Amino acid sequence: MKLKIAYGQFREVVGVLEKLEIKGIPSIHRTRLINLITEKSKTVGEEEVQIRKEHCKLDENGELVVKDNNQLEVLDPEGLRDALTEFYNEKFIVDGGDSQVFLKSVKKSLEASEIEWSGRDAYVFAELYEGFEKDSIEESTDGSAE
Repeated sequence: MKLKIAYGQFREVVGVLEKLEIKGIPSIHRTRLINLITEKSKTVGEEEVQIRKEHCKLDENGELVVKDNNQLEVLDPEGLRDALTEFYNEKFIVDGGDSQVFLKSVKKSLEASEIEWSGRDAYVFAELYEGFEKDSIEESTDGSAE
């Protein structure tokens, strides 16, 4: 099993995961997933700054120039928008190794959730659930579908 999450959904996915009402081992498994997403989020944040530096004005130290209204001085707005859109749509894939146990556990917790999701949370919940995929290796060894 593996899980795919778009970079641009990290914060919302973590929010939905934190709202799940679970305890015991499933709660620990959820925390492991949240920690993985949070760690990847730090790397993604650094990469986002690099993208912004390619499309915005930089000072003499190579840092982004921030205007008085706390906005970046963007030199290529369309290029920045396109680059960030493409970047945010890239997927973080959690798979392999010891992640199998906690991925299956989190998916079961999502399935068992009795929370009535609404608004944006309902959309993120659906996207998160649909992000779980069964590996073809698993399919060939157990013959079942989850």
